[in-house]
Amino acid sequence: MQPKQQKLIFIGLFLVIFITAVIQVAGIADQGQFGPSRRCLLYVTNYHKEGKTYLFDSTAHACSTVVSAGTIGIFLLAGVIGTHLFYLYKKEENPPPQVTKAFFIGACVWSFVSLVVAGMVSGGIAQMCSEFQKNEEHKSCGAVLGDGFFEGDFSGKGKNVNTIYAAASAGWVVMFGWIAIAFLEKKLQNTAAMWWTSI
Repeated sequence: MQPKQQKLIFIGLFLVIFITAVIQVAGIADQGQFGPSRRCLLYVTNYHKEGKTYLFDSTAHACSTVVSAGTIGIFLLAGVIGTHLFYLYKKEENPPPQVTKAFFIGACVWSFVSLVVAGMVSGGIAQMCSEFQKNEEHKSCGAVLGDGFFEGDFSGKGKNVNTIYAAASAGWVVMFGWIAIAFLEKKLQNTAAMWWTSI
């Protein structure tokens, strides 16, 4: 693989993963949580009506987990891609095999983390919508979210279910992006080992 091709591939991967990771983190942080204590709407339970008010329990930490993991992933992505581009632009060579091996392991680990996070969001949305529609069969999940929520004296505006779905979809793109990085790192690791042992 030529250096110019590598630059384009790594820049392209960085943009795709960075943009989708931001969509995932921002979507869950803004639309997946509500109230001053940032209660998570994923995995809500015990949705029921008391008088004229609908109540539910929100004890899951899925939203904070997604936001934290997504943020860490963005910094890790910047480190991996930044190092590669530094070698390609400044030194006009691939990183040494020890570096690409470390990046390969890191990409594999983060592919798994991304899989868990994406599954967590998708499962949380399914649980949330199932719980909401179980007691309000005449309303869609999006309509329930759009009505808004309150916590104590706080009353917030409604949430957009499509944004939460977009965050879930973005999470799967992030996972496949990290798999692609792992594949490239493995390929470059073998190439780098051959090049470094020949000098």
